[in-house]
Amino acid sequence: MRTALNICYTIIYNIYEYPLICIILIIKVFLPTKLPTKLILFLILQSKFFIMSTFRLHENGIIYLYHWLTPKKAFKTSTGLKIDKSKWNPGNMRPKSAKYKYNGKNVTRELIKHQEALQEALNYFDNNSGFSILKLKERYKRNLTNDNIIRIKNNDTSFLKYFAARTDEYEAIKKSNWKIYKTTLNHLKEYFGRERPEFEDIDTKFYLDYNKYLLSKDLATNTISNHWKYIKEIMKHALYHKKHNNLDYHFFKRGSEKADTVFLTEIELQKIFDLKLSGYLDKARDYFLIGCYTGLRFADWDKVQKSLIKDDQAIIRNSKTGERSVIPIATNVLRILNKYKDGILPNKPSNQKLNKYVKDVVEKAEITEPIEITITKGGKKITKTKPKYKCISTHTARRSFATIMILNGVPPHLIMKVTGHKTLSSFEKYIRFDELQAAIQLKESKSFKQSFGKALTWAEKFNHDPEFRKQQKKLLL
Repeated sequence: MRTALNICYTIIYNIYEYPLICIILIIKVFLPTKLPTKLILFLILQSKFFIMSTFRLHENGIIYLYHWLTPKKAFKTSTGLKIDKSKWNPGNMRPKSAKYKYNGKNVTRELIKHQEALQEALNYFDNNSGFSILKLKERYKRNLTNDNIIRIKNNDTSFLKYFAARTDEYEAIKKSNWKIYKTTLNHLKEYFGRERPEFEDIDTKFYLDYNKYLLSKDLATNTISNHWKYIKEIMKHALYHKKHNNLDYHFFKRGSEKADTVFLTEIELQKIFDLKLSGYLDKARDYFLIGCYTGLRFADWDKVQKSLIKDDQAIIRNSKTGERSVIPIATNVLRILNKYKDGILPNKPSNQKLNKYVKDVVEKAEITEPIEITITKGGKKITKTKPKYKCISTHTARRSFATIMILNGVPPHLIMKVTGHKTLSSFEKYIRFDELQAAIQLKESKSFKQSFGKALTWAEKFNHDPEFRKQQKKLLL
């Protein structure tokens, strides 16, 4: 009984932010599956997806900040902000009007500051020992009063200068995405020309004008979304360091498009494995298959070594997130490692070179059927047909791993433990199915039909049918 209550408690407090994970949990509770309940519950309660911060309005009108450490244990503190119940939106846990003020302070902006102060404190204890509720509260309070924030000269307010400094810093420490920051910076420099915008100029007018500029460059929707992501990251970084107090960037919306992604089937991977190759193509094939069979990011492919493998598993620290993943090791991975001295892969080619080599390898495997790709560029949809090998890149490896696992009936949250994805939205980018291949494999997979077939139907109705969504929320609450 207590376990069931804990599950319902978890669902209720996460349904708004993580609906699909909650759907999977609901399916487990109300429909039979083969996975043991204790295993499902353990994985969910251990998962960071269910650690969230939110606000609540108490009966006295004071807004409290809550952070659920576990379904039973919460960090709770008063924000000192007050609001009339009639002016509060319990759905998004914000004032109904973004302009609402209390004691001369904009409540929405103040709530954002409280969340960011808590997030920094949580990030600190993610990387340092000695966590306790008391220490978390102390660090959170210090963040609010800026006692621990590095201060920057007030007269240095150039947005581009700050952006360039951060990009140089990321390049120096070999941050995995520093090149994307560089590309974003170059577009900003071209847009502003000789102007030297200050942080206060990065406002809603800039958002509208710059969005038009990016569309005029015929950039893909997801590329534009990434540019806004890094602009917002820089603004957040600068705000934390007391560079400015402009919060307009919180309202910059990022568009997104589900791209027509391509994956390789198990049969196709075996065809690539069986190829007789030599030299640089042989090495490229081996690295690519390591990615396909492990689900690791490109940056981590060369970390797979025979000495790390125990009981057909290897523990690899993710270079992007810093977290450790337990990777199941396929037989073909062992065969690849056995080709090299001490089971250590040779020097890895650059991403750019490997993208070129992999296309050559896949073409030699005669994986050439036509694939139709649709993408939105400059606000216009463009459809092209290419042979499949031309659509293959290093990204295809991780996507193939995730999709094959899904098609074999492995639950998404277990796959995410391996791939290191933190949210279902980012994970879903890797599991867009080729319709024909998915139809064939789904017919053959009874476990997928019995469990996820139902989950996906529920999810589709929940996301697209307002009446059904309203009905389900009432049942949950």
